[in-house]
Formats: sequence, structure tokens, C-alpha cells
Amino acid sequence: MSLNINEDLKEFPCTFNLARGHKVTQERFRHVKNNVESEIDCSPEEQIRNKNILTWVMFNLGDKHKAEELNREALKDSEDKNITALGNYVFILFNKGYKLKSQNTAFQKLLALSKDERFEHMKIEALAEQAYCFTRLGGEQNYKICIDLFKKCVDRCPHNYDWKFGLGLVYRRFTNFSSISQEQKEELIAESAQLLFEVAKCGNDKLKGLAYAQLVVGYMTFPKQQDRVFKDYDLQSLCEEALKYGNQKPTVLTHVGRCLKDVDVDKAIDLLKKSLELRLNSIACHHLGLSYEKKFENYLLQKNPCPLDDSKHQKESNAADSKPLTGQTNESLLDSTITTSSMMQDTSSRIDQTSNEEDFLMEAERCYIKAIEISYDENIPAKLHLGDFYFRLEKFDKALAQYNQIIDSNQGSSYLLCLVNALDKAGKCLKTYNDPDSLSEAHENFTKAITLAADLVSNNRESAESTSAIWESFKTMLDENEQMTQSRTKNKNKVKLLELVQAHRDIVLLVVQTFRQDPETDDLDIVKSGLTSGLKSGQYEDALLILNLASTIAAITLNPLWSDPEMLEIRAETYLTTAWARLIKDSPDYIRTFQQMFQLRYGQCVGMVSDAEEETLTKKGDILIVNDETLDSEECPDITTKLASNLLYIFQVIFGLETSRNLEMSTDYSHMQEEALLQEMSNYSLVLLVVGDNDSSDYNSMLQAVHKVQGPEILLVSLRAELPIPLILQSKEAIHVARVPWNHIRFTETLLQSCQEPSSNDIINKLFQGDKDAIVRLFCCLVGKDFQKILQIFKSKDL
Repeated sequence: MSLNINEDLKEFPCTFNLARGHKVTQERFRHVKNNVESEIDCSPEEQIRNKNILTWVMFNLGDKHKAEELNREALKDSEDKNITALGNYVFILFNKGYKLKSQNTAFQKLLALSKDERFEHMKIEALAEQAYCFTRLGGEQNYKICIDLFKKCVDRCPHNYDWKFGLGLVYRRFTNFSSISQEQKEELIAESAQLLFEVAKCGNDKLKGLAYAQLVVGYMTFPKQQDRVFKDYDLQSLCEEALKYGNQKPTVLTHVGRCLKDVDVDKAIDLLKKSLELRLNSIACHHLGLSYEKKFENYLLQKNPCPLDDSKHQKESNAADSKPLTGQTNESLLDSTITTSSMMQDTSSRIDQTSNEEDFLMEAERCYIKAIEISYDENIPAKLHLGDFYFRLEKFDKALAQYNQIIDSNQGSSYLLCLVNALDKAGKCLKTYNDPDSLSEAHENFTKAITLAADLVSNNRESAESTSAIWESFKTMLDENEQMTQSRTKNKNKVKLLELVQAHRDIVLLVVQTFRQDPETDDLDIVKSGLTSGLKSGQYEDALLILNLASTIAAITLNPLWSDPEMLEIRAETYLTTAWARLIKDSPDYIRTFQQMFQLRYGQCVGMVSDAEEETLTKKGDILIVNDETLDSEECPDITTKLASNLLYIFQVIFGLETSRNLEMSTDYSHMQEEALLQEMSNYSLVLLVVGDNDSSDYNSMLQAVHKVQGPEILLVSLRAELPIPLILQSKEAIHVARVPWNHIRFTETLLQSCQEPSSNDIINKLFQGDKDAIVRLFCCLVGKDFQKILQIFKSKDL
């Protein structure tokens, strides 16, 4: 019997069979490669672990020769006793086409190792290697898997302080995500601190330094928990302990340095520079840039202890300060936004002067750029701070370029608050150009910033500091309209723009003004009027703004009429038309609007930011795609597998939905118990059944049982021209891909490779041949909406 690479290696954890929570981009693979390669002072076991990770990374980066070389080294160093290295060996041979050698040589070594009396402990060590790999990959879903793995390892080996440190580290990092409530963050930091203090007490000197450094970060991140969690320690004592054991460790120096920059900036600069001398890394570069900026700020405050009036300067420069709209996120959680008006003074004359202090600005810029460069553009907070840096120097072209990079990138849910800030600040940059096109684009950016901020608050009210920031930001836009009104006799271009705005947006402004004046209003009629007006006039962004703001008001969302059929239909039309308009404009935030529509239809969307409660791990997935793989071969997948694979990418990349393909238990339907199969399907909101003329009898028998599944919606995707659809499923909605209107879509002709996630442009151009209307038509099928009705609303509007 031939080797089933996925099934037969389930009991042998390695880096090639990681159950990843997110697809890993090529940029992230390169980032992981640089970080792992730059690690110093590693034990022999850690060197083997790092070679195993790099084997997988290099294979996915396309350097298979280097991957094989690293794998050989790991096997030699471990004397063929490391499960991960042997498992990687099996996968490498299999993926290169050497299937017999993979089965008869490599896999046999694994089977022999499974009879070793230490095998169970070796397996736990392999799971710990997988957990460590997840700490390198980052991302909320990956960290969730990482926590589960480290918990299993610590439960089995409670005195392994490396693994306890890993668990404490991930608990601390997990508090960075905006989807976590403040209460959950406090619980996580308490659990993290308990583990880290234990490591600091019982671990080796290297672990003690790392543990104290993480405790320094936790101490600074949660000031209200300092007495309860950190008890007898203050910042100084924690820093002293960290440096006592880790003064030659780049990681320790980086974390202590970045936490000290608002307390002792000179000490912070010294520590961060020392860290970079030992090892170049993006976080240290980023925070060294912030420290240099802080140093310059301190110099200006000493020189001019009475700063200028911010509001006066803002009127003169027509630019607001760059204070974040909804708070700080991710790696920038500890950053204090520089708000002194001294940075907003006459920078043209200031920069022309020559002084040592001005070197701080040049060093700050250099550090930000380097931080972005060595992270392969993964350090989004550094991009945001570089944009802020240029903004304060009134270099608005450069600032706008940084903000636009954030806006145009598709970074998923981890950086949504950074995106809110970037949209808001890009709008402020555009306002300085003072021409109709720029002002119109600024208005759109402001609207999107507030829309997204309201969306985040409505999904998790603790993801933003408060809703007041939303109203204040919108006030900026309203005030701008008022200024335009006052100057309408002076500037005909502004008059034309204002008339365009007022012609369609009077009701929109009225609705939002009502929200501002009465944040507890429950007036659904005015919400409905605003949405209807926005849809009729083609102002979809304004309609979505009203809908998202209304979603933050409890009195509205608790009103039974909020969920009556008429209101649900208007809400759906708002999401779908806005997503369509954004898709046509190639604006990446169309993904978020598709996610909102999916959430409206099914009550949740795992692909978007959620409440992230503990139950999240057991919530239903978004979509499961099921197809028959009986006729698949490595060289030539069956046509239904090609279709299913392409649908998987469409749903993940274009719609942002958490999607799985085929049942995790098995693809051998004849050996599956019907009850288990149906239970697996019930774990999803929507199940897509792909059917073709080559389906096996076992697969067709499985289809006969699907009607017993409780919970998910069922949608058929059919390639059948000869074989009839089972009678029991003929009442289900079906997409017949060979018929009009789907027959021009290349659902099965272009198989996108799984080693690298395709871009949205790849999918739109290669599969849909640029037909964006067909994308919306497909999504309407997923959420049970009439595409023709949405088309009637949308088709006549000028975008």
C-alpha cells in the first residue's frame, strides 16, 4: 500500500505538517529566515530545532537544495533520533517525487523510532518544536494553536522551563491583539507573569534573562495590574534582573530598551544600539527610531519649555496632529505617541540649521526605514510611525506614501487599528493639497477610517478606547465642510465639490449629527432613511458609515426592528453594494465588507475580528469545501479537486473567510462512520459539496446522508454533465459551473499552487478573467442573496 503522506504522518509531528492558522506569505517566510539565522548562543538541541524550521522555510522559499542540506545536517546532529527531522525528510522526498524512497527508507526510520522506549517523550519534544515554530510565524490564529501545543508539553513535563517560558511568552504576546477584551488581557498577563516568575526562579541564566525581559514588557503594558501581578517588583528591579542575566542577549536588550525609552531615553538608546551591534532586528531598529525622536523632543522642550498653541498651528498648516484615532496595537502597544507641538513648529527653518540635536531626526528616519526593510515590509507599526515622523516635519508627500502602503496592503485582522490610523492620517495629508480631487479623496479616507473604527467597536467594544474618538474624527470632516461653506464665494472648485456633497449627503450628515447629539438614540427610522438615501444616490461608503455607527449604539441594536426582514435586507444591500464598489476601485478593504455580510447572514465570521473569547477555539468555521479525491494523483489532481482548490483560495483571499477543504478525519469515505462525518460538517456555517461525473460510489453514498447534517447551510457546486445529482439534494441551491452565467470563469483550468498563497490580483485575473461582477455573483450565492436585485441597485451608479 502506497504512503498517504498526510494520514500516515499524523503521529509524527514535523514542520511540514503544521496545522497553520493562517497562510504564510513569502515575506513572512523571509522574515522568519532572517530571525532564526541570526539567533546566537544556541544549545545543540536549539541548533537542531532551528535547522528543522529553516528546512521548511527554505523549501517554501523555493531553495530546495538548501532545505535538503539543512535537513541532512539536522539528521546527522540528532543521529536520526529527532522526529521532526525525520518527518521533514519524508516530506521532502515525497514532494520531490521520490515516493518509493520516501516510503521504504525515510518512513521506515520513523516507524523504527516509534518502537523506541523514549518515543512518547520524543513526540512531546516534536510538538514543542512545532509550538516554537508558531511563535516565529506570529498571528492570532497561529498563537492560539501555539498555546494549545505548549500546554500539552508543559502538562507532560512540568519541569521543562524552556517550554514554560514559551507558554508565558505567547500569553504575553497574545495580549497585543485588538480582538482581546481588557478583562481577558488582564487574565492572560497574570498567567504569563506566574509562568515567567517561575522560570526566572528555576531556569538557567539564559532563561532568567529572557523571563525578566518579558516581565518588564508586561509591567509597562499593564500599569493597572502592577501591584496585583508584579507585587514586590518595580520597573527598575525588573530591568536590573533582566540585564544581570541577559546583558549580552539581543532579545533582552531590545525589550528592556524599548520599555525604558519613555523613562530614561539615553539608557534606552544605549541598550537598543548594543542589541543591534549583537544582532540586527526590526523591533530594535523601530524602537531606536522612536527613542531618537523622543530625544529630539526632549531637546526642544528644554529649549522652549512653553510650547506653541497646537490649535493655532493646525489652522495655519491646515493639518491636525497625528494622534492615533482608536489607540495602539500590536508591536506598538508600548509606544507613546509623540504629541508635543514642538514637532509641529516651523520645521523648514529648523531643519536648515546645523546642530548635533538635529542628527537625532536623521537617525530616527534611518532607523524606521531600516526596521521596515529588514522585516520585508512586515513591520506595519514602523511604517505608521515613519509616516507620523514625516507628517510632523510637514513632508506630506512622504507621509502619505507610508500611509498609502498600509492602506493598500492586505494584512488581515492583526493590523486593523493601524489601518484606521493610516486612513485618518492620509486624509489629513490630502487636505493640505487643497484641490478638489484631493479633498474628495480625503473625505473618502476619513469616512473609511470612521467606518472601520465603528466596525471594530461594534464587534468588540473594548477593541478601541471609546466611541468618542469616532465622533471627534468625524467632527474634523464636518468642520471642513463648514469651512468650505464659508469660502464658497472665494473658490469655485470648492463650491462644486461642496454642492456635490450636499446634493447627496444632507440626510447622511443629519443622521450622524443625530448620533453625535444623542449617542443613546434608538431612532431606527432615521437610520433606515440614511441607508436608503445612501443606496439610492450611490453613496455606498456613507451608507456603510451610518450602518457601522448605528451598530455601536446598544439602544439601536437591541431594538427588535433592527433584525426584522426589511431592516436585514437594507443592511445586506449596504454591505454588498459597498463591497462591490470597493472591489471595482481595487480598494483592499472590500474584504472587510464581504466579511461583515457573511457575519450578518450566519451570525459570525471567524475570518474577521471576533470577541476572541475562549470559546472561539470551538466556534464553527466559516466554510467547509468537500470533494472526492479518489482519482487524484500527485501529478494530476482530478477536476473536482482543481475546482475545490480554487474555491478555497477565492474564499480565503478575496472574501477573507476561514475555509477548510475536505474533512480532517479522512478522505477515505468508505472507512468513515456516517455519524462522525456528519458531526464534522456540523462544525461549519456553510458546507460546499463539489460534485462531478467521476465521483466514486462511496462519495455518492456520503452525499445521500448529507441531509441529516444539523446546522450548516448546504450549497452544491456541480461539474456534472452525465451523472445526476442525488434526488435528496436536488432541492439545495446549486452552482453549475459549466453553464451560464458561470461558464466563462476558469474555475478548473488554472490550478493555483499551494506553496505560496496567490494574490487577489492573481485570482481576479487568472480565474475570473477580470470579471468582478462574477465575484459578487459568487458571494451572493454563499450568503443566499439575489444577485439581480443587488445589480439593479448598483448598475446605474457612477463610481
